[in-house]
Amino acid sequence: HKYGLYEHYNVDSTRSKASYIVREKLMGHYKIIRTKYDAIELTIEDQDPEVAAAMANSAREKINTIISEMIRGSQQRVIESYAKTIGTKEVALREIQDSLSSAQLKYGIFDPEAQTEFLSTLVTSTETKLVSENAKLESYKSSGGRVARDSIAKLTASIAGLQSQLDLLLGRDTSSQSNYSIERFNKAKGTILVLDDSYKKATNTVNFDKELLKTLESAYNLNVPALHVVETAQVPVVKSRPRRTLVVLASTFAAFLFIVLGVLFIESYKHLDWSFIKEW
Repeated sequence: HKYGLYEHYNVDSTRSKASYIVREKLMGHYKIIRTKYDAIELTIEDQDPEVAAAMANSAREKINTIISEMIRGSQQRVIESYAKTIGTKEVALREIQDSLSSAQLKYGIFDPEAQTEFLSTLVTSTETKLVSENAKLESYKSSGGRVARDSIAKLTASIAGLQSQLDLLLGRDTSSQSNYSIERFNKAKGTILVLDDSYKKATNTVNFDKELLKTLESAYNLNVPALHVVETAQVPVVKSRPRRTLVVLASTFAAFLFIVLGVLFIESYKHLDWSFIKEW
């Protein structure tokens, strides 16, 4: 073992309670407190000042390793959860896109605003032309026989065509399912707009989640130390009960240290190298 705690504390390692005895001896020579500044102060006492300092520094590194693993484990779970959520949302996004494409092909609506303007203009121009043609026909009829019959026939046919077109545009022709019926167009346009809005919102959500996932992955890959060291342990110069104090500040995870040291005590039965950091 790194510090030879059995020999160091003069404990027979073959005894059934050897690990317990070493643990108890170690518990009497270290102290960990939380200061009023939310820092963690770790004190290791030993007859050998160099061992005391080395154990304190090793304890710090062990604590940092365990907390880092806890943090990275939590980050990894969050990343996996986000990746799974994004996958689910992308499936839903494709379904919305398919529905939108099908509706656009079915109703022939690909640009609702532009097509609405086009139909409105077409109705207005058709109505204007129809009024003009009707006025011309009345003029022809009132002129008596001076206008050829074929001219009147052509004008009458033109008026009929314009009227049919207007009826179609205004939805008066119930026998037709033309996409150029304003009534039918407006109903279909509502469906298109809803699907298009849903698609845009879903796309924005997925893109936002992907950017957040990149941020989480970047934070995960930074490998920032879990502890900020305020004071490292130095070899003490006082020979009466020589001891050395290590002060560390946990970055947003100070509260976790109390749990971590409880875990470290359990690990003492397996790795006596670290038995000196086994409890708060």
